[in-house]
Amino acid sequence: MDEVSIAFVVDNASLDQVAVVIASILASSAEPAALRFFIIFDGSAETAKPKLAAWAVKPPHLTLLPVDNPFLPRTRPVHISTAALLRTQLPVLLPQLDRVLYFDADIIVRRDIAELYRSDLVGNAMGAVVDLDINMALRRELIHRSTRLKHYFERLGIDPRRSLYVNSGVLLMDLAALRRLDFSAEALAFANARGAELITMDQCLINTILSGRIAALDPRWNACGQIIGQPRRHHYIARRLQPDLRLQQADPWLIHYTGAQKPWTSMRVWRAGDWWQHAAGTGIAWAPVASQPPARRKSPLMPAWRAVTDGVSRLLSRIYPD
Repeated sequence: MDEVSIAFVVDNASLDQVAVVIASILASSAEPAALRFFIIFDGSAETAKPKLAAWAVKPPHLTLLPVDNPFLPRTRPVHISTAALLRTQLPVLLPQLDRVLYFDADIIVRRDIAELYRSDLVGNAMGAVVDLDINMALRRELIHRSTRLKHYFERLGIDPRRSLYVNSGVLLMDLAALRRLDFSAEALAFANARGAELITMDQCLINTILSGRIAALDPRWNACGQIIGQPRRHHYIARRLQPDLRLQQADPWLIHYTGAQKPWTSMRVWRAGDWWQHAAGTGIAWAPVASQPPARRKSPLMPAWRAVTDGVSRLLSRIYPD
């Protein structure tokens, strides 16, 4: 029985959400006893242990590792904490491991992750799924004659339209290879020098430093709800990435609740019910969430206006090059 190592990096605000991720992993695993969970906690053990003790989810192997965060405080984006940057330190924080799966706390797993863990990285230091959201946002801006994101990525020296730009919420990390690259030290220096300008903090950092060293994983291993839940904008996704979107829609092996709204704050989130199915068995007293937002008065002209704008944007996306 080969061990499968899974790591999380969280602070106190998102620690309980890890219980839901673990519950979903255990529910879909063929060999739960082979799973080794590591929680890198941005805080003290005294803060984390009472929460862990209250969980009804009891994985066979769980290690809590409190750490002092070496990254300077960030002010944006507001829904991403500085703790997110600690994933870049896993090669140093887990010296006993040569490979680890990193997961954000806002996901659920629907397939045996042993398959993901054994993915072939074809000589690369990391594996991840292409970020359709960034691709959509960048192409949408360019179609509508905005250059904000284009200039941002130019300053970083990367082009998500031409290179492999991945989402950092699900990472298969070759820790041995990353140590040889001295990745953790480079990430710390980069973040503390230029971190304030990074839109997605750790994600842009990882894509910049490891450009050309990341393998593309099956897109079903990171189906991001923020993009799949916006069908009106799917035409902005480049044609070469449309097959990835269709795979994620049809059979998401892992659901990632990206964006500021989460299933524990809004039932309008794509497939929020899937998250709550696993959350119900964690023993955590989750705050109730309204099934519908407060009704808002809408203009009777809105449907017609939306049809016109959608039609124009679809036409523009067809003639705009990938």
